[in-house]
Amino acid sequence: DLRLARMMVSAEGMDRMIQEILSGETAGEVRLRDLYDLVLSQVSPMPYRGRIFEAGDEAVGGLVIRANLMRLARALTNLLDNAANAYDGPVEFGGRRVDRGVELFVLDRGPGFGVQGQEVRFGTGLTFVEQVARDHGGSFQVRTPEGGGCEAVIFLPLGEVDGDAADRGP
Repeated sequence: DLRLARMMVSAEGMDRMIQEILSGETAGEVRLRDLYDLVLSQVSPMPYRGRIFEAGDEAVGGLVIRANLMRLARALTNLLDNAANAYDGPVEFGGRRVDRGVELFVLDRGPGFGVQGQEVRFGTGLTFVEQVARDHGGSFQVRTPEGGGCEAVIFLPLGEVDGDAADRGP
């Protein structure tokens, strides 16, 4: 039966995706633009999708990093979900080049976590984000940006970024 065969292929694909999310060992070359597109596809059915906007440096989308695409996408999706559920306004996400690497960020102008410099205790979702950042040789930080709100940042060091890959084409 053709339907059964399609279901089996879909189930196998889902199993591979789940294994990739669970295992930090699977990594390959990932263009940040592809990461952004995957994240947007994951939030597309969510009621808050209309409040999610790309921001940051467009050129960063052309960079290629060595990463576990599914885990990194899941981490950013978790951050977007947290921000959109905590704040009814627009939520920005994207990337920016910094002197030692790249920062992937999610920014909202909601109530934030409180006083600048206050230690944030991570729940299960943010602990996963922190682990994904570490697995990629980076770090995770929650900041209170000027003007208020909350900015969650995954930093990936320059060693994980192909500095010659400003744009490799499609």
